[in-house]
Amino acid sequence: MGKYSDFSIRLLYEVNNQIPSVRQLKELLVKGAAINYQSIENGYTALMFAVINQHDRITEYLLRQGANPFIKNHRDKIASELIPQQASIYPILKDYELLYAARINNLEAVQSTIKDGALVNFQGPGGYTSIMLAAKYKFIDLFEYLFLQGADLTLLNSEGKGIFDLTKDSTLISYLHSITECSLELQSQSQLANEKKTHRFFPVSIDPLHA
Repeated sequence: MGKYSDFSIRLLYEVNNQIPSVRQLKELLVKGAAINYQSIENGYTALMFAVINQHDRITEYLLRQGANPFIKNHRDKIASELIPQQASIYPILKDYELLYAARINNLEAVQSTIKDGALVNFQGPGGYTSIMLAAKYKFIDLFEYLFLQGADLTLLNSEGKGIFDLTKDSTLISYLHSITECSLELQSQSQLANEKKTHRFFPVSIDPLHA
């Protein structure tokens, strides 16, 4: 067993502690621990251990570092299926599931996560929303669906880039131009009365472990 596997196993043990050491978690990831490493015994990832132990801030930290919320354990369960929907961390898991589903153009999963309460305008790592990912990777059908679900076209990512900056697809650009004039005005009016949420606990620029 190589040293990187050792770091990955230690990551699982650390997250499964009653009071995990934040410093130790970060050090293990820096040293090469695989964030999505699964326990041989039950298929649990560090994310799953954080979820079932109700370590909400560590859960969000792991998600921001690239933990995959769609990995299944040996009982064919993903992290969000290990806790009740009333759990405080459940909504943020759904938000990240939405981003992952959008990134791989899985429309069915996108629809499911939104139905389960994911914020359509949630901004994850890099300030990306699901519709920004759809624009960047030219997922036209997904883009249209997200727009119809109320995705905000005015948001910017952490680099200050918006929808028009992220897409190079001529078909999508044409579609954007056709909807922009009326949609941006309507969305702007809507936001005056009800600001759209882009995060739940901590803004994308804030480390949840230092909030």
